[in-house]
Amino acid sequence: MHRLSYHSHALTTNPAGLDAIYAESAAFNASAGITGALLFADGRFAQILEGDQAAITSLYDRITRDSRHDHVTFDYLIEVAGRLFPGWSMARITDDSKTDIPMARILAAATATDYDTSIRQLRSLARTARAPLSDPDR
Repeated sequence: MHRLSYHSHALTTNPAGLDAIYAESAAFNASAGITGALLFADGRFAQILEGDQAAITSLYDRITRDSRHDHVTFDYLIEVAGRLFPGWSMARITDDSKTDIPMARILAAATATDYDTSIRQLRSLARTARAPLSDPDR
């Protein structure tokens, strides 16, 4: 089991475009055995993917060519014992009404109140966490 993290600048920020990204990601990831979360904040994405190394690195390669964002920056690929998002093929982390994991929960778990630091802290947390970060039944 592996976990991959990256971040990027969103070129698609309208609600319909974001809805499409989450829906397409959830469907693809479910079929590929990938779980994870996509955070959208302040015109940027931060994503955590987890699953088989070949599956998530192949997906990351595809993501780097997606025209809906640019400045895609790889953070890390690590081996892990378990999933942080076991119930989510793609959890939506936003501050809108469609969120799976409210941005407020991420900000409350972080020590910073600005998005730059919160995104870095989410990536760091996903790198070191030992238990699931989400519960789809909540």
